[in-house]
Amino acid sequence: MADSDFIDVPVEGLLNNSYLKDRKKIISSRSYIKNITHGYPKGAEEFEKNIDISKPSTSHFVIVDKDGNAVSMTSTVEGPFGSHLMAGGFMLNNELTDFSMLPELNGRKIANRVEPNKRPMSSMTPTIIFKDKNLFALTGSPGGTSIINYVTKSVLGLIDWSLDPFEVTELPHYMNRGNYTELEKNTVLENLATELESLGHPIKIQNKRSGLHIALKKG
Repeated sequence: MADSDFIDVPVEGLLNNSYLKDRKKIISSRSYIKNITHGYPKGAEEFEKNIDISKPSTSHFVIVDKDGNAVSMTSTVEGPFGSHLMAGGFMLNNELTDFSMLPELNGRKIANRVEPNKRPMSSMTPTIIFKDKNLFALTGSPGGTSIINYVTKSVLGLIDWSLDPFEVTELPHYMNRGNYTELEKNTVLENLATELESLGHPIKIQNKRSGLHIALKKG
């Protein structure tokens, strides 16, 4: 994944039903899958794995005004105090570290390498949901690479589980970003640790803080 102005992001391939069904078959509810690798959807180019040193330092807000105008906005300076430079009362970001620190690896280019006029890859996921072309909800969150998990769970909560924004934000957090399964500390999810470990899942119980911002249109 990288700036779509520089590489062809295979959106249709990623959303293809056959591809998604094949990826689903990899997942087992009874065992942990070690060394799972990314897929190759139709239209994907061959690149090496991204290498970055980005750190979470992000804010998110959603607003709907009396006229129905809506915005879901994620803003980041990348690391604490960004570049440590201020202009016009704003801290300038340090988003260059969201690019890969290496342009290529093993003789192959990295898609998210630094190039002029290029946008770095990001986990930011400001989301606006429409139902029958009408505004339904807005959601988003800070949280670095956890953002995608936080926002996905909020969308599932609003649409599939029919929860209101308060109930969604009260849900405990859990995720797996490729290395181990994370369960939120001091929540009911801690009770799942023993069973998940028996299935082979490496577990980390830790504090999770999403900062989810949600607005749901009523009526």
